Amino acid sequence: LRTHGSAGAHLVVSTLEHPSIRVCARALGAAGVRTTEVSCGPDGRVAPEAVGEAIRPDTRLVALMLANNEIGTVQDVAAVAAICRQRGVQLLCDAVQGTGKIDFDVESLGADYVVIAGHKANGPLGAAAAWIRPGAPLDALLEGGGQERRRRASTENVAACAGLGLACSLAGEEIEERAAGMLGLRQRFEAGLESIPGARVNCAGSPRLPNTTNACFEGMDAQQLLIRLDLAGFAVSTGSACASGSVEPSPTLLQIGLDARSALSCLRVSNGLGNDRNQVDRFLEALEDAVRYLRGARGYTRRSRDEVVDEVAASVGSAR
Repeated sequence: LRTHGSAGAHLVVSTLEHPSIRVCARALGAAGVRTTEVSCGPDGRVAPEAVGEAIRPDTRLVALMLANNEIGTVQDVAAVAAICRQRGVQLLCDAVQGTGKIDFDVESLGADYVVIAGHKANGPLGAAAAWIRPGAPLDALLEGGGQERRRRASTENVAACAGLGLACSLAGEEIEERAAGMLGLRQRFEAGLESIPGARVNCAGSPRLPNTTNACFEGMDAQQLLIRLDLAGFAVSTGSACASGSVEPSPTLLQIGLDARSALSCLRVSNGLGNDRNQVDRFLEALEDAVRYLRGARGYTRRSRDEVVDEVAASVGSAR
């Protein structure tokens, strides 16, 4: 935007974007940049034609993420990229969440800017990369030094950069095996949810990341569920990490049509390379235990924290 002049510029972003993009776009309003936000449907996906309708003669950039970090839905970035090319507008794709989980490359995506992060592919925290299509404009992130092709001053973290490169190389070689393994665990977990009354998977019929489930537990307080699961030794979340500590319902869940009460009853559960079937089964037991306790099911015997922790520790030890 600085390259072309920000005054009078127009952005198009999806309502599913990470706050690092949505909030930044809104902040640019002070510089005269106008933003149109394109909503998703109940399936958690943004219709490419809706993006096309939002593009105007003064549109400079469209932002559409590859996969959502809360509900895991995968977007049709290639279709949006084709529309952007026809209209002469550049496309930014946040591919962070899909890194190491689904197979993609910059040519198939068709975007002008693609960003990834190392920690999503079992690489180091704080290391990221941006691919820029040749000829696409980009001002320096930090001014003051000529290194990094004058796009980012300051000394880079060489060890983290090397770790990112190795993590991506390994992910590329193993992507099919990794995705199949994570999908198997996700399917096992979601099948197990069927035995828990009031549990349902959000956007279950949509293309999603192989490792991510966002589930609603009607009538429950997700924060209470999270606490009991944490005491049992399981780490889950009620939303994205960037929203940690928030007591407001997730904007993403509201976008797919959930009311505030239902949105506050949702948990995000994800698995990774270190997880196995036994852990999924143990987690389902702990989850059902927590739901039954919080609902006060008849015949339920409350267990102490120590009993829960001891049981989980024993089960994990036997799995190893």
